[in-house]
Amino acid sequence: MSNTLERPLAGKVAVVTGASRGIGQAIAVAYVRAGAKVTLAARTADALAETCELADPTGEQVHTVVADVTDPAAGELILGSTLERFGGVDILVNNAGMHYPTPLLETPAEDWNAIIDLNLIAAVNLTRSIGAELVRCRKGTVINITSAWATRAVPQHTAYVTSKAALAHFTRALAREWARHNVTVNAIAPGYFATEITKEGMADPKTNEVMLSAIPQRRVAEPSELGPLAVFLASDAATYVTGSSFAIDGGMALT
Repeated sequence: MSNTLERPLAGKVAVVTGASRGIGQAIAVAYVRAGAKVTLAARTADALAETCELADPTGEQVHTVVADVTDPAAGELILGSTLERFGGVDILVNNAGMHYPTPLLETPAEDWNAIIDLNLIAAVNLTRSIGAELVRCRKGTVINITSAWATRAVPQHTAYVTSKAALAHFTRALAREWARHNVTVNAIAPGYFATEITKEGMADPKTNEVMLSAIPQRRVAEPSELGPLAVFLASDAATYVTGSSFAIDGGMALT
């Protein structure tokens, strides 16, 4: 029993996209510490190596796949590589994402499309490929990283909030569709975390004050604080949890 409590993901295999930094890196590290074997997917080999060193310097529990998840072939590539290395897959975390903080009329079509392609379409394609294996095995979980802004009308971020709102609804619809296959689908909606993008705003006193004023706890979270929630949703403790979105935002949803 103690081993289950200390390593709730022992025996499970996870795929985490955008695993080279920030929230994706934190989830990958948390999964390895919880006993999972993890495929780390991102576009940069050097950055993935850094996550490997943090998660498991021995390399026994981690596997890297350098891939652009907006490539329609990425899902099959990541799935095939994971099955070859670990023999199965149980968990998919769609974390890769981006945003450009510009008004709609100042957002070039290629930037809008890039945001939608990465934040939404790539997640759908990865879920189609890797989720097919979960459905075939009749077990597993998909976790989509959305945003505290997914339910908010945030000016200057129209493309971003649109993509995250769509991903949140995709989560709910797919949860109902795959419930009969014993596959859970949930979302985590982070608020402000100290990632590379957020740190740019934190460095500006005026922007930092605006950010903090929106957070009842009056602080920005560290990425590692999201890890335990991601572990819970991927564990056997959450087998009856599906179609839900979990805010982790210091109380932003309350304002």
